[in-house]
Amino acid sequence: MSSFRSSDPLLPETYVMTQMICRGFVDHKVVVVDGHMTLSGAPGIRLSFGRIVISLEDEEALDALISAVDQAHELVEEAFGLGSGSTSF
Repeated sequence: MSSFRSSDPLLPETYVMTQMICRGFVDHKVVVVDGHMTLSGAPGIRLSFGRIVISLEDEEALDALISAVDQAHELVEEAFGLGSGSTSF
């Protein structure tokens, strides 16, 4: 479970847990959204991965996502074995 604590008093701490089992190709789409689609009112990035939607409202959130994907990439050999061909990095 992850927690989010906002400095905005209108956005209390929120707990979210989501799981998605992935195998093979997963439909995905990344688009810029304008301010009416974000909590902050500023443009952001919407990443759809299967039926999961991630809204990135600032560069810090994008950096955290990139870090998580980088960490997953470092585990490819351990998880899937040598020469699995499971990544294009």
